[in-house]
Amino acid sequence: MIDHYNLAVGVKNPPAGLDRVSQEAIAKCLARATVGIAIVYDQAFAEAAVTPPVVDLSAKEVIASSKIPIRQLINKLADKGDKTAVEAIFKEVQDTGKAIKSLLESEKLVRQFHAAEVLNIPLVKLDSERPRPAGTSYVPPVGVVPQPTAKIAPAIAAIPTNATNHTKSISAAPRFYLNADNDIVDAPSIGPKTATRFQEIQMHKVRDFLDADAEATARRLDTRHITATVVRDWQDQSKLMIDVPGLRGHDAQIFVAAGIRNRTALSQSMVAELLKQVVQAAGTTEGKRILRSGTVPDEAEVTEWIAAAQQTAGHKAA
Repeated sequence: MIDHYNLAVGVKNPPAGLDRVSQEAIAKCLARATVGIAIVYDQAFAEAAVTPPVVDLSAKEVIASSKIPIRQLINKLADKGDKTAVEAIFKEVQDTGKAIKSLLESEKLVRQFHAAEVLNIPLVKLDSERPRPAGTSYVPPVGVVPQPTAKIAPAIAAIPTNATNHTKSISAAPRFYLNADNDIVDAPSIGPKTATRFQEIQMHKVRDFLDADAEATARRLDTRHITATVVRDWQDQSKLMIDVPGLRGHDAQIFVAAGIRNRTALSQSMVAELLKQVVQAAGTTEGKRILRSGTVPDEAEVTEWIAAAQQTAGHKAA
């Protein structure tokens, strides 16, 4: 599906992004789902020792009976919340080449099972693998004008598109979403306006402020809301992203808000205790601002974060 789906076309008209190969793949999935639910019903009838009524429906009657659920589905897809969720997934794919944090809980569960039962690797490893561009094998159906696939993250632009075995084009190295040489605007909590303030005091890169004295930096910035405590929080957030693979800006922000300020503390955390700290932090006004419309981290995510920190313990990431 990744190889044969044209994201640039599909984001405007989802069915149009499918070529013949991906259409057949979906048809097989639907066939399996249909047979699967039939088996479930058969088993339910057998266990309940009942006989279902014999129904002889024409195609016209079937279509008529399906109008209400179809209308409900259309209305659901038109829901603002669903649109927001889809837009969040598309933005994450554009920014990083993958959709992980923006997925619905049910989709995260599928991803977890795929890693464990199909790929036989830890989920944290799957998350850290380098993605490949979508639609490289897309062949437009007859009558459809070809369009380029969607622009994804520049980092994956150099991935070969002619690889016959996609596993060969995926890097096994964990992915870090921040390094000390990034522009300071890439650091968590530092937007364009704040980045300009840092640049005015000759701090252009993340490394420029990582080891800077927080008190002195706050004085030089001379901005009421940027105190020494705030600067220290920002420094610790950046260090976490630099040291822990797969960690994104809002993850680092939540960790610091929960009192987890470095990789060592994260790697030595117990899942239950860290989950409690993170949930408490997410419930505060600051936590809600960080997460915005995102979901509160769950046990699976916390477990992955700890594992990621443990994998890189003792190694310098930047």
